[in-house]
Amino acid sequence: MANISIVIPTCNRYDYLKMAVNSALAQTLAPCEIIVVDDDSDPMVVDKMTHRWGDHPSVRLHLLPEKGGVSHARNVGKQLSSGDYLLFLDDDDLLLPDMLEKCMEDIKTADIVSCRTRMISDDAGLSKAKIKSYRWGYSKQAEVYSLDSRPVEHLLLHAPSIHSFVGKSSLLKSVNFDEDLKYGEDLDYWLQLAHGGAAFHKVEFEGAVYRMHRKNASGFALYKQKEGYYEKQISNRDTDSTAQGIARFKFGLMSLFQFRMRGVILLLRTVTNPIGFFRHSYFFIRLVLVGYRN
Repeated sequence: MANISIVIPTCNRYDYLKMAVNSALAQTLAPCEIIVVDDDSDPMVVDKMTHRWGDHPSVRLHLLPEKGGVSHARNVGKQLSSGDYLLFLDDDDLLLPDMLEKCMEDIKTADIVSCRTRMISDDAGLSKAKIKSYRWGYSKQAEVYSLDSRPVEHLLLHAPSIHSFVGKSSLLKSVNFDEDLKYGEDLDYWLQLAHGGAAFHKVEFEGAVYRMHRKNASGFALYKQKEGYYEKQISNRDTDSTAQGIARFKFGLMSLFQFRMRGVILLLRTVTNPIGFFRHSYFFIRLVLVGYRN
């Protein structure tokens, strides 16, 4: 029987957290532990969590004394874990009931397996077109690079959700989430593992649910956060020219949408690899068109 630890970082989202924990408890292959790492929530929220799970046999509450951010909470949680395998679940997302059981059927051939993700939204401010495009972007039909053979390129282009991965704890504990990043810290974590030679495998079923929200951060703040992530990937010496091209392409598009001339320069640099440029352009054109298709 596989021993699987689930780490859930949280801060002041008790109502969502209840659903996330319940989805973990409802697994057909029960996890050996669910570690909820609270990033200094308000006292009233802490009281609710303690009342609900303080004596629960499968749920461990770990309260951080001060806010350290989601990456710090994940780093703490994974070091506290005791399972042979590890999964990170955000407090506003869900696991489908057979996620762990199905992933364990394939993990023997890899270090890390990743299932597909279902997209939902409880925010009426998000357009149906945007939700459809995200759903298509997570589908098999959209894939440009295989996670099994081209994990770095796949991660950079398709950006899978963190809860879609289950991996061997010994390996996942060998690297840390970058606590300086405020965007893309989860992708950067998997990219570190991919650069280190970890064997990834994609499993063909929907095992998790990603809940979409409108972004609350200001455009400038969000851009600066994304800039840190993309700059790190572009400057990484372990990243080959194709992967760097993906990072420049996505960063360039985002910069253009922010009306920043830097986007033109970044996109022009990606044209030096015409095959990659047209491949990535085609992907994003289809991403937009699928969203608006009736």
